Amino acid sequence: MKNVKGINVNHLSNFARSMNETHRICTHEISGHLHLLRFCIDELMSEADEDNKLMTKLEEGVTRLENLNKLWKVCTRFLDPEVETSLLSSIERGVGLATLYNQKFLEEIDYDVKGEISLPLNRAILLAEAIFSACSIICHFAVKQNISAVKLQFEVVDEDKGIITVASNVNKVSRQEVLEILEFGNENEKSLRRQIGAATLTEFGGKFDYLDEDEKLKVRISL
Repeated sequence: MKNVKGINVNHLSNFARSMNETHRICTHEISGHLHLLRFCIDELMSEADEDNKLMTKLEEGVTRLENLNKLWKVCTRFLDPEVETSLLSSIERGVGLATLYNQKFLEEIDYDVKGEISLPLNRAILLAEAIFSACSIICHFAVKQNISAVKLQFEVVDEDKGIITVASNVNKVSRQEVLEILEFGNENEKSLRRQIGAATLTEFGGKFDYLDEDEKLKVRISL
């Protein structure tokens, strides 16, 4: 494989594979322990008093750990630099990151996808990070609007130009509010990655636009 700006792509790919291998081993081991905990808790719950708050909290805690482990698998899944990546794969990663960051504030982030494109790895990664930025912004305002379940609609507007819109069930806000979130972020939300995702897309010639012609919050991503 060739070098890109002094970086041996083959070495970079092998490093990514090794990191992914570590993640897979870790999540696999965690899954084994969680399965055991789940079995024990289910047995205890079947015999416990329905008003036992401690058992209820324990069951909720294990459920959150199970969901967190699933998200970790999604967000660290290996992307092969020699194989084109599907739009769905980028969306899965971007939404997975948004869910990881917002699981304390939202009950659910659900999505539908209209259209399909395949992208080389470099563009697929840019898209995944831009999708995370878009979802993160939408989730931020969903929390402010007391919306607990976020619904997203991804649509390929122009396959050749790589233009995708992300619509939501969150009420639109002013453009200035969106720009302030992108520019300054919110330290309490650990939002650095959100800012970097949108900024990196722009630096590589793409566009990250907030669309305010509808009543609902909507973002357009152009690769």
